[in-house]
Amino acid sequence: MSRAAGTSELREALRSVPQFAALPDSALDSLIVDSEQRRFSAGEAILAEGEASDSAYAILKGEVIVTIGAGPDKAALARLAAPALVGEIGALAGLERTAAVTALSQVEALPIDAEVLIDVAARVPRLPLTVVRQLGRQVRNVNRAIGLYTQSLSSLDDKDLDPEILDALAHPAPELAGFATTFRRMADRIREQHLQNAELTSAALIQQALLPGHFDAAPLGGRADFSARMRPARLVGGDFYDIFMLDENRLAMLVGDVCGKGVPAALFMAVSLTVLRLVSGEETELHRIVARANRLLCAQNVGSMFATVFFAVLDLRSGNLEFADCGHNPALHFGAAAAPSPLRAPGVPLGIFPDYPFRLGSVALAQGDTLLIHSDGVTEAEGADGEEYGEARLAAFASGAARASPPEIVEKLFADVAAFAGSAGQFDDITCIVLRRL
Repeated sequence: MSRAAGTSELREALRSVPQFAALPDSALDSLIVDSEQRRFSAGEAILAEGEASDSAYAILKGEVIVTIGAGPDKAALARLAAPALVGEIGALAGLERTAAVTALSQVEALPIDAEVLIDVAARVPRLPLTVVRQLGRQVRNVNRAIGLYTQSLSSLDDKDLDPEILDALAHPAPELAGFATTFRRMADRIREQHLQNAELTSAALIQQALLPGHFDAAPLGGRADFSARMRPARLVGGDFYDIFMLDENRLAMLVGDVCGKGVPAALFMAVSLTVLRLVSGEETELHRIVARANRLLCAQNVGSMFATVFFAVLDLRSGNLEFADCGHNPALHFGAAAAPSPLRAPGVPLGIFPDYPFRLGSVALAQGDTLLIHSDGVTEAEGADGEEYGEARLAAFASGAARASPPEIVEKLFADVAAFAGSAGQFDDITCIVLRRL
């Protein structure tokens, strides 16, 4: 801290500040009296946001940055090079400081007491008029920045991005240069978001293409009817299902759920479904299908991914149903006159232990009996109060829907889960297959 070298020299330095340019010498001398010039090193705070505005600062040498917020929410409003005036609005209006000012280089500044500034403004009306004009320019720039921010935030969810918005963010107008860093960060975020959206859209298309399309019901010969549906919680999900003829008399059905979310889960889902289909085309027995698929999914599984699967095979002649539960939710077996019963054959998910000895379960499906295979998105759906849908509620639903057709059961189940979740919404993929032996 040092005394001013001379009143005349300091007066001329103050006159170079735009807000003080038209002030008479007497007014400038009033600002200088009892004030000591200060020096700030780069990175040192000059004004702190939220503190009392007891003074303004005339920046005579160096460069400062004006910011709002703190931490990750900190945003640059402007970079000011000497000569400049900071903190004058708070000092004149008696408000807390609405922004922080930090030295970007070695700075020399003259503090001006708030009461002195108010006294000079009262005697020389030209000073507050100049301050208001400067404030108007600042407000205009802030409003333009807010408008651009609003457009940019909307663009994060806009599939048809206006390229002019990205250009404005990447190359801001000179008067918005103080926002440049934040603008560039926003532009990069929008580009990244749209790239991710494009990747997710491609992954979703691939995933949907892998799921069963039209099923030729002719091989069923009127011996069974079914319906299946999957609703991902995101653009891409980790659930999958399949239904196909294992041979002319046996119908295979499976529902799976891959650990994780997003693109990694979608990729492992595609691998899991492909492996299960390939192995099912080469093996004839369910225990061999599951064991071999598990070994293939364990091989070079560097990501330690895994998939839970409920795999069932129905003999359309006898009604015998064999099933393997690979760490999945138990399927539900029910009839018009029979209470719902969970089918359990506890096992581990596919992709963890290559030599795990899976054991099969079996049950006889009488004519008119129904099988419901589902993912945990059904039973683990939560209501607004955090309560889960649960197996008991699913069993009660099945009892009430036992006489409905498979397509009607699927439709009603999805509607019932959605109604239960209410405002909590869907947080996990929901998948189910409903089959009835005719």
